[in-house]
Amino acid sequence: MAGTLVACALIAISVSVLKAASTPYTGSPLPIPGYINAEFFDNGGEGVALRVATPGTATMHVGFNGPSSVWSSVAIPYTGGWQNWTTVNVPVTLGAGVQQLTILFDNGNVNLNNMTVSLGTTAAPPAPPPPPSGGTTLSVAQYNIQINDASDYHARVAMDTLLNIGPRPDVIVIEEANLNLFNTYVDELQRQTGQTWHGVFATHCPSGYWNGSACTTTWYQGVGIFTTYNIVDSSSILSPFPDCWTSARVSLRAAINVNGTVVQVFGLHLQTGGCANDAQSRYNTMAQVKAWSNNYSKPQIAAGDFNADQDQIDTTSGMSPTFVDTWSLVGSGRGFSAFGPNPTMKLDYWFTDAGGRAYPSSSQVVYGAGSVSDHYPVQTTFVIR
Repeated sequence: MAGTLVACALIAISVSVLKAASTPYTGSPLPIPGYINAEFFDNGGEGVALRVATPGTATMHVGFNGPSSVWSSVAIPYTGGWQNWTTVNVPVTLGAGVQQLTILFDNGNVNLNNMTVSLGTTAAPPAPPPPPSGGTTLSVAQYNIQINDASDYHARVAMDTLLNIGPRPDVIVIEEANLNLFNTYVDELQRQTGQTWHGVFATHCPSGYWNGSACTTTWYQGVGIFTTYNIVDSSSILSPFPDCWTSARVSLRAAINVNGTVVQVFGLHLQTGGCANDAQSRYNTMAQVKAWSNNYSKPQIAAGDFNADQDQIDTTSGMSPTFVDTWSLVGSGRGFSAFGPNPTMKLDYWFTDAGGRAYPSSSQVVYGAGSVSDHYPVQTTFVIR
């Protein structure tokens, strides 16, 4: 599929669960916005990807490449039969130019007949108030450091990588961190800076250990927050929406005293893997985190590996309107952070609450981070008042 958009716009895609046909693709580009018959991409017969299995729930992915980089998970609900139709809406943002459409069926149980691509009317998340005058400059960094190396060396190199970022961060949030290396993280930060660093850590609940109300074991993998400022309070919650590796994902909070202003820092690492409806699990977790954050003072900032692009995360089902993506305010380019060495997705984020007392002045993906992880760190500078 190919077409031309005259400008960047929010696009609404309607995916209809219908019976597939068998007319071969003609080879001609199709204009968008517009109506796209799925049979244009069918080689004929029932063995092709557009007609699979039997009625039931399913998931698929819709992607646009070229000027856009969209890869959206789509949950297809149970319709009760091959001829019982429903429509699933998928909001995406497309850049101007020729698009390449990709349809991936994660499993069976769905027939696809057409897609309607149309200009949407969904408003962008509200921006915070104008930048404050005065205040304290706070440099922060977020990094998924990749759990596949549990060595002391890997932990120290990950911390060194973050400290080499300019401006050097005073707050660090890491995911895929190892509880057994907590003291190593702190020690390396202190050795390299000559400053006192404080930290908090919380772990996910591994698969099979959530009993309905609590985790029955302590795992090693989790989220850590480290800072040169005093931590005056901390807490964590578990979101029991499972994925391939966890039965509940942890979200961590540290309240830090920044020159007399208490800033709430949240760290998250959301669901992934494709073993369940990860998109819905992420939405459920973000809704829980937004409600949880209402219990605490502002200003608030949040960071993490959200395992999805902005078409999921920067929506009202995601972090908006409670939190605003700093990249949408001060970032430049697409902000791809995964997977190295040639990233094609924005999975890693810094957010600020909508009140404007933690206002971002700059944000960057640090591509010179080496080979410590398959993600790249995201550094953001806030003005706190």
